[in-house]
Amino acid sequence: TGRRWIASVSSDAGKPTLVAQKATKADDLRGQAEDNPMVQAILKTFPGAKLETVRRKGEQTSVLAGLAGPPGEEPPPAEDYPVDDDIPESEF
Repeated sequence: TGRRWIASVSSDAGKPTLVAQKATKADDLRGQAEDNPMVQAILKTFPGAKLETVRRKGEQTSVLAGLAGPPGEEPPPAEDYPVDDDIPESEF
């Protein structure tokens, strides 16, 4: 980073890790979805159905959607992408 870093030790409790914060947020979102009357009606109408993934409206819904990089950033030029000749063959 080109900057000095300072680390300090404290006996105070810290914040949960980023992974734990994300998991808590996901659990809260799932709970909200499960409590939604529309979701309950759908699950009741389709026995055996279950919630797989819960997303907020407007969130990226495809793994490929985030590959281009941050909004406003240009994608790499086409010549930077691999072509079939660059990919080694594998034996199956």
